[in-house]
Amino acid sequence: MFRFGLFLLLLLSSQVFGDTIVLKNGQKFENVKSEIQSDFVVFEWNGTKKSFPKKQLASLKLRPVLLNDPGTAPTKPTKKPISASDELAKERIRMAESFLGQFDWESEIGGKPTVAFLPLEAGEGVSSGEIETINQIFSTTLVQTNLFSIIDPQSLKKIKSEQEKFNPDCKTNRKDCNMLLGSLLNAQRLITGKVTKVGNILYLNAMVVDPSEKRIEFAESEVIERSKDIASGSELFSKKIAGGILEYYDVSYYSKSNIPNLIYLKQSAYFPGFGQINFGKEKEQNFAFYRGLTFGVISSILMFKAYTDYQSFQNEKDNYRESKDILLLSNTRSLDLISLWNEQRSLQRLEGSAAESRESVSLLGLVYLFSLVDTYYLPSLPNVLPKASMHFQMKPQTNVYGQKMNESVYSLELRYLF
Repeated sequence: MFRFGLFLLLLLSSQVFGDTIVLKNGQKFENVKSEIQSDFVVFEWNGTKKSFPKKQLASLKLRPVLLNDPGTAPTKPTKKPISASDELAKERIRMAESFLGQFDWESEIGGKPTVAFLPLEAGEGVSSGEIETINQIFSTTLVQTNLFSIIDPQSLKKIKSEQEKFNPDCKTNRKDCNMLLGSLLNAQRLITGKVTKVGNILYLNAMVVDPSEKRIEFAESEVIERSKDIASGSELFSKKIAGGILEYYDVSYYSKSNIPNLIYLKQSAYFPGFGQINFGKEKEQNFAFYRGLTFGVISSILMFKAYTDYQSFQNEKDNYRESKDILLLSNTRSLDLISLWNEQRSLQRLEGSAAESRESVSLLGLVYLFSLVDTYYLPSLPNVLPKASMHFQMKPQTNVYGQKMNESVYSLELRYLF
């Protein structure tokens, strides 16, 4: 008994749980407190601050990190010492806020918990406006965490109404009915609760239920003392619940590999150079703009050439068929020789035209692919033409030869000024 008590004391006085980070190169960092930034994951390891791009992460598992003794006073003086429950609530909020506003995180197939949120009931004294506001903010915050697959309210309402139709007792939100509802929705976790009011103070209470095990996993509460704090209190309450679900649910997340310049890639896929031109205009990158213009002009020329080569191929094919028909219909030896020679010449021209058509199409495809590759690497290419500009100029010139001979020459100049 003494050893067990000593173990609990050591456990509470040191870091327990903690995030687990696994990199794609096999490195693993356990029991760390991670900070998710827009492009990097930052954490402290053995007294050293480490930072890795999100694309290098193979998986990230979020867990609460408890570093303080229950009742230990913090470094900065406060009115009351930090309790274990306060620190756990802070950690649950940290976990819930990890992916806020970041939609490039996914989990393994079937790994992201499916959560059903039953709107909190309104107790005595709670107005319809208050309960509706609390439920809306709660569900919105839950979705924004990007930690779960949330069952949409319409599906939940439909299943619940069907359940109440066959079992009228379920209209009172009986516990066993809620368990069954979670199973019908194929939800891994079900959130249910109630809001009560004493005076002007609102008390939010919720439970997270595991329908498959038919047990309450944990409960959370929040007190809102002023009506103007309903929004912030409901949001905080939702984050506590979200972090608490992760504490009990084993799920790992990874960052999706986003394709850079996807918008401009789509534009260049429609027509070579179009993406570079728009990128150059929006980012004021003249070098990208003129590269796109070059790709567009070259592609237009090649498309015209491919079209004319194909038309030439079709004409040669028709000529070959005609010469072959003449050869088959000839009835004299001299006409056979002429027809055979004409047929052979027509076949050679057809083969040459087919080769030219293939070359034109291949060259156009090569330029098309090169344009896409160039668009993909747009941000990494420098703007080497910061002051480049383009000017068109037409120069008329008249030459006189004798009394009755005049020659008018018009020259069109395209100038790039660097």
